[in-house]
Amino acid sequence: MTTKETTTAEFESEIAALRKDLAALRDDVAKTARTAAHAASNGTAQVGQAVRHKADELVEKGSDIASSVGRHIEEQPLASVAIAFGAGFLISTLLLRHGTRDAPTHGKHNGA
Repeated sequence: MTTKETTTAEFESEIAALRKDLAALRDDVAKTARTAAHAASNGTAQVGQAVRHKADELVEKGSDIASSVGRHIEEQPLASVAIAFGAGFLISTLLLRHGTRDAPTHGKHNGA
């Protein structure tokens, strides 16, 4: 075998090895992508599960609070009406103050 034939044979052997390595690499990348997609899918499911769990807890707490308020109203109706009236009065006062501060003044010019 001549040197040229040896070099060509070695070159072809190296090309074949590279093709084999590239095929293995392609398979590894595909496996990694499938694993990542599966992990992301599981992660999304876990996050969704956690969100549903927290939402259920909040609904339960809201229900407990509503029941507690209902019991308080039944036990002390006059005090409850007074509290509701006071809260409404306070909120309306705050909203009116905020509204008059931002409202344009009638009959006054700002010099513009």
